[in-house]
Amino acid sequence: MSSASQQATGNSRIVAKKGYTFVSVKTKVTNKTNETIDIDFSEVSLLDLVNKVKYPVSFVYQATVVSIPAKNKTTLGPQKSLKRILLISYPDKMKPELLEINGERYEIQFSK
Repeated sequence: MSSASQQATGNSRIVAKKGYTFVSVKTKVTNKTNETIDIDFSEVSLLDLVNKVKYPVSFVYQATVVSIPAKNKTTLGPQKSLKRILLISYPDKMKPELLEINGERYEIQFSK
Protein backbone atom coordinates (compact mmCIF):
# COMPACT_ATOMS: atom_id res chain seq x y z
CA MET A 1 0.00 0.00 0.00
CA SER A 2 1.12 3.50 -0.75
CA SER A 3 -0.42 6.94 -1.26
CA ALA A 4 -0.36 9.78 -3.77
CA SER A 5 -2.32 12.99 -4.26
CA GLN A 6 -2.86 12.22 -7.96
CA GLN A 7 -2.92 9.26 -10.33
CA ALA A 8 -2.13 9.13 -14.06
CA THR A 9 -4.78 7.32 -16.10
CA GLY A 10 -3.88 6.89 -19.75
CA ASN A 11 -4.35 10.35 -21.32
CA SER A 12 -5.45 12.11 -18.14
CA ARG A 13 -4.98 12.14 -14.40
CA ILE A 14 -7.20 12.23 -11.38
CA VAL A 15 -6.50 14.43 -8.37
CA ALA A 16 -7.65 13.74 -4.82
CA LYS A 17 -9.88 16.41 -3.30
CA LYS A 18 -8.30 18.85 -0.85
CA GLY A 19 -7.32 17.20 2.45
CA TYR A 20 -7.36 13.71 0.95
CA THR A 21 -4.91 11.39 -0.77
CA PHE A 22 -5.34 8.26 -2.85
CA VAL A 23 -4.28 5.10 -1.07
CA SER A 24 -3.20 2.51 -3.63
CA VAL A 25 -4.00 -1.09 -2.68
CA LYS A 26 -2.37 -3.78 -4.83
CA THR A 27 -4.45 -6.96 -4.81
CA LYS A 28 -4.26 -10.46 -6.19
CA VAL A 29 -7.46 -12.51 -6.08
CA THR A 30 -7.27 -16.27 -6.62
CA ASN A 31 -10.27 -18.53 -7.14
CA LYS A 32 -9.29 -21.83 -5.53
CA THR A 33 -12.68 -23.41 -6.21
CA ASN A 34 -13.95 -25.40 -9.18
CA GLU A 35 -16.73 -22.86 -9.84
CA THR A 36 -16.75 -19.40 -11.41
CA ILE A 37 -17.06 -16.72 -8.71
CA ASP A 38 -18.30 -13.12 -8.72
CA ILE A 39 -15.96 -10.39 -7.48
CA ASP A 40 -17.15 -6.95 -6.41
CA PHE A 41 -14.40 -4.49 -5.53
CA SER A 42 -17.00 -2.01 -4.28
CA GLU A 43 -17.19 -4.30 -1.22
CA VAL A 44 -13.64 -3.19 -0.27
CA SER A 45 -12.99 -0.19 1.98
CA LEU A 46 -10.47 1.32 4.36
CA LEU A 47 -11.72 1.78 7.90
CA ASP A 48 -11.26 4.69 10.28
CA LEU A 49 -12.15 3.10 13.62
CA VAL A 50 -11.76 6.35 15.59
CA ASN A 51 -14.44 8.23 13.63
CA LYS A 52 -16.29 5.05 12.56
CA VAL A 53 -16.08 5.88 8.84
CA LYS A 54 -15.64 3.57 5.83
CA TYR A 55 -13.77 4.85 2.78
CA PRO A 56 -14.83 2.79 -0.28
CA VAL A 57 -12.89 2.11 -3.46
CA SER A 58 -12.88 5.13 -5.78
CA PHE A 59 -11.21 3.58 -8.84
CA VAL A 60 -10.14 0.10 -10.01
CA TYR A 61 -7.25 -0.46 -12.44
CA GLN A 62 -5.62 -3.43 -14.06
CA ALA A 63 -2.19 -4.10 -12.60
CA THR A 64 -0.23 -3.07 -15.70
CA VAL A 65 2.57 -0.59 -16.44
CA VAL A 66 0.01 1.83 -17.89
CA SER A 67 -3.10 2.45 -15.76
CA ILE A 68 -6.00 0.80 -17.56
CA PRO A 69 -9.40 1.23 -15.88
CA ALA A 70 -11.20 -1.94 -14.82
CA LYS A 71 -14.74 -2.63 -13.69
CA ASN A 72 -15.71 -2.89 -10.01
CA LYS A 73 -17.56 -6.14 -10.72
CA THR A 74 -16.14 -9.11 -12.59
CA THR A 75 -16.14 -12.89 -12.62
CA LEU A 76 -13.20 -15.21 -12.09
CA GLY A 77 -13.03 -18.72 -13.50
CA PRO A 78 -12.02 -21.81 -11.53
CA GLN A 79 -8.35 -21.95 -10.47
CA LYS A 80 -7.70 -18.50 -12.02
CA SER A 81 -6.15 -15.33 -10.56
CA LEU A 82 -6.31 -11.64 -11.35
CA LYS A 83 -4.42 -8.59 -10.14
CA ARG A 84 -5.97 -5.19 -9.59
CA ILE A 85 -4.93 -1.85 -8.13
CA LEU A 86 -7.61 -0.21 -6.00
CA LEU A 87 -7.51 3.55 -5.34
CA ILE A 88 -9.26 4.72 -2.19
CA SER A 89 -9.66 8.39 -1.27
CA TYR A 90 -8.56 8.71 2.38
CA PRO A 91 -7.86 11.67 4.72
CA ASP A 92 -4.36 12.98 4.11
CA LYS A 93 -3.29 13.27 7.78
CA MET A 94 -4.42 9.78 8.79
CA LYS A 95 -2.73 6.40 8.48
CA PRO A 96 -5.03 3.55 7.38
CA GLU A 97 -4.76 0.47 9.58
CA LEU A 98 -7.65 -1.77 8.55
CA LEU A 99 -8.98 -2.98 5.22
CA GLU A 100 -12.49 -4.42 5.05
CA ILE A 101 -13.45 -6.93 2.36
CA ASN A 102 -16.99 -8.32 2.34
CA GLY A 103 -17.37 -7.50 6.04
CA GLU A 104 -14.08 -9.14 7.12
CA ARG A 105 -11.33 -6.92 8.52
CA TYR A 106 -7.60 -7.21 7.85
CA GLU A 107 -4.67 -5.32 9.38
CA ILE A 108 -2.58 -3.63 6.72
CA GLN A 109 0.99 -2.44 6.22
CA PHE A 110 1.02 1.14 4.97
CA SER A 111 3.93 3.27 3.73
CA LYS A 112 3.50 6.84 2.49
